[in-house]
Amino acid sequence: MKTLAREIVFDIETIPQQDPSLRALIMQGLKPPANYKDPDKIAAWLEEEADKQMEKAALDGARCHVVAIGWDDGGERDCYLAPTPGDEADIISEFFTLYRKCGSPMLVGHNVAQFDIRILTQRAMVLGIRLPSGWPVDPKPWDRQIFDTMTTWAGARGTISMRALADAFGIPAKQSGITGADVHGLWRAGHFEAIGNYCMDDVATTRAIYERMRVALYGGDKQFTPDQPDVKDEIQY
Repeated sequence: MKTLAREIVFDIETIPQQDPSLRALIMQGLKPPANYKDPDKIAAWLEEEADKQMEKAALDGARCHVVAIGWDDGGERDCYLAPTPGDEADIISEFFTLYRKCGSPMLVGHNVAQFDIRILTQRAMVLGIRLPSGWPVDPKPWDRQIFDTMTTWAGARGTISMRALADAFGIPAKQSGITGADVHGLWRAGHFEAIGNYCMDDVATTRAIYERMRVALYGGDKQFTPDQPDVKDEIQY
């Protein structure tokens, strides 16, 4: 039986919905600048704008797929991966099962209230997955069910990137050189291990930030630094 956890630090990776109809829908809503007269220039503009809108879809629960969920419960860590859109429901369900087994712990993440938790909630609704008891459907930054490193630092209306916050604490940068903007291309190329490692790097960095914040907020002298593990033997396909 899974040991109850005080918190789960987690991070998700998303890509645009892979249904071809999404791009067609986006194209229908685009209107080129009025001064564009050359058909070739108009076509090129439409394709470029459609590409931009497609990438933005990765941040929209109605138009995205969750392809990675990395987590660390303080004792174990793993990353659930979805090599196909059809695997998305499986990894979300698996994470919800973990949440239940851990006793509905506090969820820790960076921008977790407005992104990670919200996206998982929305995708569960779309996919018909039952939310776990105690799951924070619409959490506020001050809710005790969550700990958002971004709003803890910047306030409910402020923002700060994970990298900037890690720099403030002297936490080393990730070595992969991968950013969130690269995830879609990596997924399409089948580089799922790279996505898993990138996601787990973010989990480790978030854990390190959280532990540093806990020293000031709750006392203690723990100085956690991420070991940025190679999770190729741990990630689940």
